[in-house]
Amino acid sequence: RANYPCPSCSISSNNIYCGWERCSVAVGHSEAMSGQLKKTTRGEEAAQQRASSSEEQQQEKINEVRGLLDSLTEEMPSFLSDATIRRFLRARSWSTEQATKSLKETVKWRRQYRPDAISWDDIPETENEARRTHVADYLDKNGRSVLVANVPMKVTNYACMV
Repeated sequence: RANYPCPSCSISSNNIYCGWERCSVAVGHSEAMSGQLKKTTRGEEAAQQRASSSEEQQQEKINEVRGLLDSLTEEMPSFLSDATIRRFLRARSWSTEQATKSLKETVKWRRQYRPDAISWDDIPETENEARRTHVADYLDKNGRSVLVANVPMKVTNYACMV
């Protein structure tokens, strides 16, 4: 093993607290202690504490965005789920203002284009003839049909298909 001192390493008389496996202090101490190592390192404990507080903070942010969206959550409850709001928050570095703005724009787009209402009958025959779209043989988690569009396979010359 290489000797890389770890700036966050501290050693007590019976335990080692270092999460970095290549730390020279940890290597030397672990060899000297021969099996008397503490199973959970201080770094792991801190990570667990951060994760639990992080989940609480994330839920607070989600609730804050819900408050900023007002009646939109009642209008589109299946779309504006906790998972969707979390996805928008994560994409906007947990900024509630930016996530709310993006969600409002997305809801506006969904109102205008109504992607949930698209059916097989709405697809132009020319699209179907080019075999660019088809209905998948499975449903999404909400029980809706899944329409698959193979956009890169655009056929500009229909004569080649005959």
